[in-house]
Amino acid sequence: MPRPRATLSVLSLIAVVGLSGCSMLGPRTSHDPDASRIRKNPSPELHTLHETPHDVQNVIAIMQNENARMRNQDAQRVLMLDRPSRLTREPVPW
Repeated sequence: MPRPRATLSVLSLIAVVGLSGCSMLGPRTSHDPDASRIRKNPSPELHTLHETPHDVQNVIAIMQNENARMRNQDAQRVLMLDRPSRLTREPVPW
């Protein structure tokens, strides 16, 4: 008869360990400031999906430069300064 008692005690020990054994070994979620900071922003070095803040600033600088040059070119076209006059006596290669 000692066999069923040993089996019952082993099964109850497995049940107790299974229900509460690993809860103390896991990460500390409520008291760990690093874990909460990482959960709030898992990729702090990225500004968009694939660009860092420096990459975004570089793109903005290039865009502003190109827009300024295109504005100057448009102003030259509006003021008709983009080609020489066709009234000159010399041939013009335009």
